[in-house]
Amino acid sequence: MDATITHWQVTLHSYWTVVLFATFIGIWVWAWSGKRKKAFDEAARLPLEDDDDVIEATKREVNQ
Repeated sequence: MDATITHWQVTLHSYWTVVLFATFIGIWVWAWSGKRKKAFDEAARLPLEDDDDVIEATKREVNQ
């Protein structure tokens, strides 16, 4: 088996790099778009909202 990289392999690697970079940029634009802000803000508050439920349950257990 020949250990050298052929021209088509270099071309394939170049195209693959461009595809992955374009995918990365697409995901980045999607994540930072203004229409996603509301969904991300809601997701960011989820851990804090869960804390209230845990605190109330703990208070009920202690008071029993």
